[in-house]
Amino acid sequence: ISVETEITNSAGNPGLAGNIIFRNYNLFRGGEEFRIKLRGGMELQRSAEEDARKFLFFNTVETGIEAGLKFPRFLIPVRHERFPKFFKPSSTIISGLNYLLRPEYERYIFNMSFGYNWSSNDQLRHSFFPVELNSVSIFPDDSSSFFQQLEETTDIRLRQQYTDHITTGMRYNIIFSNQKINKFIDFVYINSVLETAGN
Repeated sequence: ISVETEITNSAGNPGLAGNIIFRNYNLFRGGEEFRIKLRGGMELQRSAEEDARKFLFFNTVETGIEAGLKFPRFLIPVRHERFPKFFKPSSTIISGLNYLLRPEYERYIFNMSFGYNWSSNDQLRHSFFPVELNSVSIFPDDSSSFFQQLEETTDIRLRQQYTDHITTGMRYNIIFSNQKINKFIDFVYINSVLETAGN
């Protein structure tokens, strides 16, 4: 169990946040790693709403939970024989829910992903997530002038950022590093990502 605390100052906006993380490195007695993270935070952000809802003197509150399960092998549909153990294959399932309360709106974000990780040698690591799902639900405050101004703007992209939507995606990540542990020599680190998103 670990505890993390944060004090933030983003563009003059003070904030506090904290995480509680629980890990079990052998959940089903087969080397499965289970992780759950609870997050809470508060921040004072600039707002056009003078009578904004406040908690203490903060007007923005965020809470969230994220759970992940990592298996030390590939799950279906990949057969174990195709990837020997020295490839260090693993499968990861992650799911989370985030809640944000702002003076202008409330927002819920649900995300879920499933993917594989492996190493082809000591210098190359791969991650492939064929399934990534992200769902956003926004509940505006009817008395807020923010959404009235948003309807009047000609920036379609900005308006869509504050609407309900579901996005699916796929991601492939490859990392090259020839760093030698405990040796003070130059090394090369390259992190490349190919990602698609949309329905």
